[in-house]
Amino acid sequence: MWGWENGGLNAVDRVTVRDRLLEVGRDQSLRDELGWKTALDFIGDLGSHPLHFLFGVIFDYQIPYEKAWRAPFVLEERLVERGIKFSAESIAKMSEEELAEILKRKPALHRFPRKVSKALIEAAKRVNTKYNSDPLSIWSDKPTAKQLEERFDDFWGIGQKNASMAVRLLVEWFNVEVSGDWSGIDVSGDRNVLRVFKRLGLIDKEEVGKAIQIARELNPSYPGALDFPAWAIGIKWCKSKNPECPSCPLGDICPKLLW
Repeated sequence: MWGWENGGLNAVDRVTVRDRLLEVGRDQSLRDELGWKTALDFIGDLGSHPLHFLFGVIFDYQIPYEKAWRAPFVLEERLVERGIKFSAESIAKMSEEELAEILKRKPALHRFPRKVSKALIEAAKRVNTKYNSDPLSIWSDKPTAKQLEERFDDFWGIGQKNASMAVRLLVEWFNVEVSGDWSGIDVSGDRNVLRVFKRLGLIDKEEVGKAIQIARELNPSYPGALDFPAWAIGIKWCKSKNPECPSCPLGDICPKLLW
């Protein structure tokens, strides 16, 4: 465990930081401001739009949150215009080039159409082979939180960061039931989360494994609860350059380890 002599926080300080992060996480106005409800707003009834949800997780890569979660619905419109059903079966039969052209049509649905088209097609194929063409089956059998994250992580192009986000959205916003508790829901490897954790003195390097470990130690019943507040602080105040420390809700207790 670190001590202040090498730039870290002692146990008492870390508990204070945890409590303040959780307090920030409960700020509904901040969640609304940063678009955290966007997925809920667009998806609406999860039972009617499970493939939209899966594709939203894939689209949510280096583009604005709102654009990412609107994209599956715009894609559906464009596919229907071509006589293609928005289903895992139909999309799995498409070529990457064909789907990429649809994504590139103005307004473009993503800045990386080739990569995303591959991810969408591979996801559709996996839904067909692994989940009997029913994306609801990814979560409908009440897997543990850890199993659910692993299921999303197994989709090509999603990775730990978005897999963690997907699980948190499902359990927090869509009330999807998982077996057991939420202790298996970890923080993500988002760069904002890692930067904030490091500047707070919770980790000494911006490494995903270290962030996951400290979150599990600080909030074992639900480590992932620390993800949104750290992400929000990183987006709004603790920016990579010119951080706005005086305005940050943790500014009075943060050691401000900016190097």
